[in-house]
Amino acid sequence: MYPVLFRIGSFEVTSFGVMVAIAALAGLWLFRRELVRVDLPVQAADAGTIGVLGGLAGAKLLWTFEHLGEAPWTELLFARGGLSWYGGLAGGSGAGLAYIIARW
Repeated sequence: MYPVLFRIGSFEVTSFGVMVAIAALAGLWLFRRELVRVDLPVQAADAGTIGVLGGLAGAKLLWTFEHLGEAPWTELLFARGGLSWYGGLAGGSGAGLAYIIARW
C-alpha cells in the first residue's frame, strides 16, 4: 500500500485518509438504505453523519490526551497521524446520541 497517494502543493492525500473517507461514505449509504427499507425517517441519517464527525474528533482528542507528555498538546492535536479507537467509539456514540436527543 502506498502511504501517500498524491500531493496537492504541500498537502498530502494519504491512503489511510482515503480509506477512512470511503468507509464513512459506505457506512452512511448503507444506513440510509436501511432506513428506507424499514420505513423510518431518512433524516435519521443526519445522526450518522454527526456520529462520524464526532467519532473522528473523539479519536483525535483521546489520542492527544494519551500522548500529552511526548510533545506540546497543540503539536499533537494538529499532527497528521494519531487516532484512538476508544475515543472514536465514545465521540461518535456521544455525538450521535446527543443529536438524536436534541432533535427529537
